[in-house]
Amino acid sequence: MFYRLIERAFVFVVVLSSMTVVDALTRPAYQAGRDPDVISTDVPLPTVIIESGVYAVGALLVLARWRRVADAARRVWPLVALTLLAAISIAWSDAPMLTARRSVFLLGSTLIGIYLGERFSMDQLLRWLAQMLCVIIAASVILFCISPSSVIDYTAYNGAWKGVTINKNTFGWCMAIAVAVLTLVRFSRFRWSRYVFLFTAAILLLLSRSATSLVGCVLMVSFIPLWRVIRAGTKTRHLVYVVTLMAICASIYFIWAEQALLFRVLGRDSSFTGRTDLWPLVWSAIMKHPFLGYGYGGFWSGVRGDVLNIYIASRWLPMGAHNGYLELGLAFGILGLPLLFYLLWRSFRMATGYIKSDESWLSIWPMTYLLLFVFHNFFESHLLETRSLEFLLFATITTSLAMARSRTELRPVHGPYTLVNRQQPIYSTIPR
Repeated sequence: MFYRLIERAFVFVVVLSSMTVVDALTRPAYQAGRDPDVISTDVPLPTVIIESGVYAVGALLVLARWRRVADAARRVWPLVALTLLAAISIAWSDAPMLTARRSVFLLGSTLIGIYLGERFSMDQLLRWLAQMLCVIIAASVILFCISPSSVIDYTAYNGAWKGVTINKNTFGWCMAIAVAVLTLVRFSRFRWSRYVFLFTAAILLLLSRSATSLVGCVLMVSFIPLWRVIRAGTKTRHLVYVVTLMAICASIYFIWAEQALLFRVLGRDSSFTGRTDLWPLVWSAIMKHPFLGYGYGGFWSGVRGDVLNIYIASRWLPMGAHNGYLELGLAFGILGLPLLFYLLWRSFRMATGYIKSDESWLSIWPMTYLLLFVFHNFFESHLLETRSLEFLLFATITTSLAMARSRTELRPVHGPYTLVNRQQPIYSTIPR
């Protein structure tokens, strides 16, 4: 019982820490130019103590189940390979000490994600996530009533909400996740409260003025009914796919024809806040080190060389590529991208099988999150961001899917377990 209480408290703290709630509470205001991804002397001491404690407790929990964690890590080896590649990149990094420090935290985040995915079921983790997101929503609203300046960043887009997180983009991301989670999860008690929290999360998402999170949320929620069709017959699926493809083509045409209107509604310009000017410059830098890159986190480590050229050409001081795939190219060159694409392909394939294996709405969560994860990283650099809820959820969901798939490889036949015929769909063997 005591061990379970420690685990539950650990999950609660690690999720809040990944939402940057701890950092926001110990730092008076978000300071542009500081790197929130690495614990250093720039981070307030309480944050260092709390988050170091989180990693320490995580390490103890992983050691307590090291055999099972090792087996789970073997099943998600592309994810582990990316983490190890970050550590190996110390050998060619432009900032080896920084790469070494970030690699340690990336390894810790990965192991914690693998531990959570192996230890708890998908449904259990999703319900806990829903509870914690409701706490974030309630805390943000209550704090606004007490001290509005604590939850609103008046320097960003004329007063964008940052809630109890460190900035508006992080808060927008959390609210986008909240909308998706509360759309799928059903409360056992006080069922009406789910709709209150869902409506509040949607309003807070708009108030965060995070255009990427808003568009990603709309895309994610719109596709939720489509994933249910995966369980339908072949003819029905083909018909729905054709209709969906036609709708997507019509939407693309409308966006292209009315892009000026769309950008006005979102409050952005056609350069996506300077991103389209930045991306060609980042690509040029990648082509200078196409095979190995600059090392994990090593490119933006100082104002010199190619970074200085980007600052001069773009006329602003970006702290990242604002594109997760380009950021991965900066870190690992062509070594990292094929590994990432293979990991994503495996994850989507397992998510499809998971939907077929479970008739509940909660089975749609992995596919829903993966879609948002892929989309969000076209405009933000969170693919391998440590101390990030985005990466933690990705590692946890990928591991949970792999463990669910491994469990369906065995089925009871008159007592003993026998291997399923691998020529059949692997998830179709689960008893209804």
